[in-house]
Amino acid sequence: MTDDRAGWLEVLKAPKVWIPAAAAVTVIAVSVGLIVTTTARRDDAVAAVGASSGPTPSASVTSQAGDPDVVVAAAESPTPSPSPSVSASADPTEDEDAFVPMGDDDLTMPVAEPCVPVPAAVTPVAHQEGVLPTATGATTTVVEPRPTQELSAFLDPAFSADGTTLAMEESGEGRSTVRLFDTATMDTVAALVSDDDAAFAWDPSGTRLAAARVVDDALRVEIVDPASGDASVLAELAFHEPQALAWSTDGSCLAVSSRSMTISNDDERRVWVHHISLIRVSDGEVVRLGRGSDPVFAPDGGLLFRAPDEAETVRLMRAVPGTYEVELVGKGDGLGATALLTLSGVDPSPDARHVAYLDRGTEGRSLRVAATDGSSDIEVASLDASRAMLVGWSPDGSTVLVKSFVGPMDVELLAIEVTSGAVTVVDVPLNTGEWIAGGSFTADGSGVLVAVNKWRKPGENNSSRMVLVTDAGARQVGGTQRGWAHSAPTWSPSGDVLVMSAGQILTRDLELDGSLVVTRR
Repeated sequence: MTDDRAGWLEVLKAPKVWIPAAAAVTVIAVSVGLIVTTTARRDDAVAAVGASSGPTPSASVTSQAGDPDVVVAAAESPTPSPSPSVSASADPTEDEDAFVPMGDDDLTMPVAEPCVPVPAAVTPVAHQEGVLPTATGATTTVVEPRPTQELSAFLDPAFSADGTTLAMEESGEGRSTVRLFDTATMDTVAALVSDDDAAFAWDPSGTRLAAARVVDDALRVEIVDPASGDASVLAELAFHEPQALAWSTDGSCLAVSSRSMTISNDDERRVWVHHISLIRVSDGEVVRLGRGSDPVFAPDGGLLFRAPDEAETVRLMRAVPGTYEVELVGKGDGLGATALLTLSGVDPSPDARHVAYLDRGTEGRSLRVAATDGSSDIEVASLDASRAMLVGWSPDGSTVLVKSFVGPMDVELLAIEVTSGAVTVVDVPLNTGEWIAGGSFTADGSGVLVAVNKWRKPGENNSSRMVLVTDAGARQVGGTQRGWAHSAPTWSPSGDVLVMSAGQILTRDLELDGSLVVTRR
């Protein structure tokens, strides 16, 4: 294992608030600290935004966080303990299992053991044929959730496995909120407000939600009950901000990628400044692993992620199950040292046996697919694109959807077959001033529902519409909505509910917060 990877598994056991120390060992900073587990009352941990987020025909919601009827209360933060002083041993052969001095009180704490998942296969959540706005009997309503901040827009909709709860990120004014909605009424169940970025992830069963947010200068990781909105604090990482969360396939471990609050605004969206920590769900014990972003657990318990190698080239890495020794999986050219998070994601297949990711290619970008057990990594297709972003897998895992950028606003959706490498352009007829925002596969994989945005003309507002593309051609489904789409259209597992977000409108004559366009069967 090289020096660059020697920082993995470098934190101590409970007590329980994780606070990085200033000392450094070789080239990897040794972060030592304490972890606090506590259970937060719902009225402390959940921002109660009220029941005002139900459907409204057209009225604008102008209430702001801080208004009397908008309570945005973060949970009380456990009082951090002073950072312990740890002297690094100069002896490189020191026993890693030895006790480490913890301060003037002569307490000793054993080196922490990382959370080790039990191998578990993933059974993808079954999806049924999805409702469309043009279907007989379907109804479409614009829902305007009461915002928790200015300039709100709603991102990354994700339903629970039973479809009863919808989780989203509300983003605005430089910070985020993890929002949970009752699918039947679209009332707010929980609003976990962050002082900075936020992240969330459903567990493999789709019944528990993990959320990461910043409260009182600490990254707080919580487990949220989707029915009640009750949140329990699992762990805190002092002076860190979240990038992504991932569950192990057996549901026993979480991986969180985060960055220090000292990172500049210019660098905080880049891969190289992020680190990954493991959290045991049963007791909140945290072990910091090392540099990396966008973690994805494999069914065998391994962990895949993007991280710089010795030459600072961003590559696909894998931490071996149990030992978490890091090995190189990506066989491509990697990405530059300053690679942006949005262009370097790792997207697992529905069964988590493979991941798709993008590297530099001979013509611009290369779509690669790797086995999560580390046994293979292949180039599926070379793309003539200046930039590209992953959109998602088809439900059967046969095809990957990629958003390709040829110019500043020249955007294409590409459906790429994993086995053959065949690239099909998702042909969306566009009007002047329109571009493709995103898309989602239909439940049977035979079509793609595309969100199309349009720049406003004088006297008009920004707008969006949905276009269904199949082998039979392309057709608009439903009417044009005000505001740009900020998410791909997303169906509930039963297909009975379709959600797309529409962004805020800010003009001289009109100010509207973000909304949700909800179609029901």
